[in-house]
Amino acid sequence: MGAGSVLLNQTAQGEGNATGGAEISFSAPRMTRVWQGTVSVTNAPAGTAFTVSVGGQPAGVLYAPGPFGPIQIQSGLALQLAASTGLTQGTFYQAILLGVDDPIENPTPYTGPTAVTSITLGGP
Repeated sequence: MGAGSVLLNQTAQGEGNATGGAEISFSAPRMTRVWQGTVSVTNAPAGTAFTVSVGGQPAGVLYAPGPFGPIQIQSGLALQLAASTGLTQGTFYQAILLGVDDPIENPTPYTGPTAVTSITLGGP
C-alpha cells in the first residue's frame, strides 16, 4: 500500500422484494479518496446474478457469492448491486467490499481479489 492508504472493509445491505430482487448500495468514497477492491454478497443463493454499477454506469455481473472485481470507485461515486430475481422477500442480503482506500493522487496498483478470496463464506 502507498502512503496514506488504509485497508477498506465496507458493508451494505438490501432487502429482498416481492419480485425476488434487491438493491444494495454502498456509500461513495469521500472526496480526495479512491476505493479499490472486490465485492461479494455473502448470503445470497449461489449463482444469483447481481448487476454491478459505479456511479450509475454498468461495471459487470457478480454471481453470488462472488467475488467481483477488482473494481475501482472514484470519490463521489457510489457502488450499487442489483438483483432482479432469485431472492426471498423480507430477507436482508449483506454485501462486503474489501480492498484499499487510497488518496486519489497516489492510488495503490491493485492486483486482484486476494482480500475477498481469503475469507470463508458461510464456513465455520
